This record gives sequence, C-alpha cells and structure tokens, in this order.
Amino acid sequence: MDRHARGDYLMTQITLLNGRYFNKLLLERGAKFSAEQGKILAILRDFGDNLTASQISDYSGLAKNTLTTMLNNLEKAELIQSVQDKQDKRKRLISLSELGKQEVEHGEAVSQDLHKSFYQGFSKDEIAIFEEQLERILHNVKKRNEDKND
Repeated sequence: MDRHARGDYLMTQITLLNGRYFNKLLLERGAKFSAEQGKILAILRDFGDNLTASQISDYSGLAKNTLTTMLNNLEKAELIQSVQDKQDKRKRLISLSELGKQEVEHGEAVSQDLHKSFYQGFSKDEIAIFEEQLERILHNVKKRNEDKND
C-alpha cells in the first residue's frame, strides 16, 4: 500500500471510529440526535436560521438526497422547523427549534470531550501543523470535485 492510499485509509478509519464514539457519547448523555444529524444542527447554530437545504448541503458536504431524509427526521423529532420561503415558494427555510437549540449544546459538550481525547499527546504546534495539512487536503478534494462537475 503506498503512502497516499494509506492516508485515505487512515482518514476513513478515523472518521468512522470517531463517529461511532461520538454517537456513543451522545446516547449516554440522552441526546435526541445522532452525530450525523448533529452536523446539521451545528450548521444551523453557526450560520443562522432560515437556511435552505441547498445552503446546508453546501456547508455540510452532504448529498441533497441524504440531507432531505435527515431534515425530515430532525423535523419529526422537533429539533428543527421549516417554513415556506415567501419570495420563492419552491424553497423551504430551515431553522433550529427551541428544543434544537437546547439539544445542540449536548453535541457541543460531547464535541469538546472528543477534541481533548483526539489530540491527546499532541503539542499546540503539532495540532496547528496537522490542521494546516488537513486544510490543504480538503482544498484539493473540493477542487477535484468542482473540476469533475464542470
């Protein structure tokens, strides 16, 4: 296995294992959402209310068909609410509900716990260098995806 293939493998493994652990911690704390759904809740918290599904898809990287199912489940759980856009009746504007605002704080606390364990044994400089390299990889992947869509 060459170094590039190993990097992909390691990133995939880290993502899977971290997601499982995140879900375990959420369940232990009684959260009403999964790690995957938590990404959507965090986006709504960070980028504000009245986002369209397309905007959430852009911010999260989730495919629109996957996102639609997740949004429906979050709305059924009363963690988000949606209303029809007054200017464009084809669009729905999505916001955190009051319950969603409370629940997203569970996710933030769990995320902080994970962050501490994730970087255990790393210096601040090592973390900064590592995250810079990840940003470069993310940029390359985004560029490749944009090129494929042209």
